[in-house]
Amino acid sequence: MPAHAPDASSASATTPDKTVYIETFGCQMNSADSEVVLARLGDAGYRQVGSVDEASLVLYNTCAVRDHAEAKIRGRLGALKPVKAKRPGLRIG
Repeated sequence: MPAHAPDASSASATTPDKTVYIETFGCQMNSADSEVVLARLGDAGYRQVGSVDEASLVLYNTCAVRDHAEAKIRGRLGALKPVKAKRPGLRIG
């Protein structure tokens, strides 16, 4: 899935339940892990969406072994701060 910087101004106050946006950083093993997570979430009734703005659950999957991936994830998490302020029910992991 392409990277998408969240836009706090376009984030709606209400987001449909059980939607997930997942972004993967790091090694190929992380990609495989993300697919497993998506399958499990699908079994639990979650629908994958293409952006943070559509999601009720945002997941970033990374590995701490690769410094570049860890730095990217910190930036992504910081960018979610205004989105979370507008949508307190948004879950981030």
